[in-house]
Amino acid sequence: MAKFPEELPLLPRASQAVGEARSRAEAERSNGAAALLSALADGEGVAAAALASLPRDQERRAARYVAHMTHVDEQGRPEPPLSADEVTMLKGFLDWQRSTLLWKCRGLDATGLNTKIAGSSLTLGGLLKHMALVEDSWFSWNLHGEAPAEPWSGVDFNSDPDWEFSTAADDTPDELFAMWKQATEGSNERITRAIADGGLDMLAKSRGLEDAPSLRWIMIHMIEEYARHNGHADLLRESIDGEVGE
Repeated sequence: MAKFPEELPLLPRASQAVGEARSRAEAERSNGAAALLSALADGEGVAAAALASLPRDQERRAARYVAHMTHVDEQGRPEPPLSADEVTMLKGFLDWQRSTLLWKCRGLDATGLNTKIAGSSLTLGGLLKHMALVEDSWFSWNLHGEAPAEPWSGVDFNSDPDWEFSTAADDTPDELFAMWKQATEGSNERITRAIADGGLDMLAKSRGLEDAPSLRWIMIHMIEEYARHNGHADLLRESIDGEVGE
């Protein structure tokens, strides 16, 4: 059975699907379905044989739904659903892009994360720190109007707009990965709160924005931001050790 890589944060969309499917299974008192869904909650994928063993069509459909929602490819990326509601679809593609950046950075030491190519100042470590900043800026400061926390609170971005790129080499690989993971987990929690409060039409609360974008706009922008930088990450990783892939 496929497993979630340990470094991936818990995916809210998969967690919700597991909870809904387990509720249906428990309502039918099916031990087979309950055992399968319990395994899913522990991070296990669904095997085809297990699907075939489920006794009721309703439970089989629920398990297939969860299996589809939590399928992880060979690079450790949760694949977006082919058909789902808008919130689930946006979360799915955001998780996919996040996991692509993680894949491109995974397994590298400080030398690898600080490697530059051609005349560019970009590094994979800089991209990790930049995306941690972007996650916090959109989902914390702008969407919910929260004050910046460390390490951003003491930075004068007006005088050094590329601070996160230029200082990434000062952080260890463990610190960079932890910073990015904390930011993405915080964003997931804030997305869940925003969905409950106003849905995708909820407007950003930051007073620093001239026009308040909706949560929908922010999530689409974040997918775009990751996709753009993942192209950079692809070139950087190939130059380091030859690893390639979509």
